[in-house]
Amino acid sequence: MDAVAEFLNPKLVEEIHMKIPPFLTKYLEGKVWRLMKPLYRLKQASGYWYLDISNYLESIKLNPRNLDFFLFISTDPDWECYVHINIDDLKIVSNNAKKFKNIIKA
Repeated sequence: MDAVAEFLNPKLVEEIHMKIPPFLTKYLEGKVWRLMKPLYRLKQASGYWYLDISNYLESIKLNPRNLDFFLFISTDPDWECYVHINIDDLKIVSNNAKKFKNIIKA
């Protein structure tokens, strides 16, 4: 599964300002933009995305492995589920179709 707009989901903790693109400077000369969400090329964007997705996965009882922080495994004995994160792609294996669909919706 490919996460759509994954970097626009988390909120920035720190205050970051950005120069306005050249094609808009004639309208907004001397102004800067304050970012409310991480942008794709922002250095912190991947870290914010990982924190956001890992917090969600842990809230549904999927915990990261000690040797691979990108592999989350269910701690519920009645639900077998594995989620692997690779940049903005999630590989999900589950024995429960309803819970699987809930992960995809989120």
